[in-house]
Amino acid sequence: MSKLLGKIEQIADRLSTSQIDEAIAILNSKKESSDEQEGLPVSATETGLSASWIEEKEINGHGPYKYKRWQEKVKGPTPEQSRMVTRSKYLGKA
Repeated sequence: MSKLLGKIEQIADRLSTSQIDEAIAILNSKKESSDEQEGLPVSATETGLSASWIEEKEINGHGPYKYKRWQEKVKGPTPEQSRMVTRSKYLGKA
């Protein structure tokens, strides 16, 4: 284990569960943004995915909360019944 990861582990011992969840969301967001910068996705038609975007929204007067949103092609019983659906993933409080 690197020194940096050792320090992270020591800090994690002092965090509450909600703080750990928030830290995980931050790290996942960093990982996803670095994956996107590396140009990993191939064309949207090959994967059935469209480009992703980040949205901030308020829920019941609280927030803003960040969500990563994208569209996926969902296959139906026949090719004509395939459709695009919008998906989202919670990234954490903005």
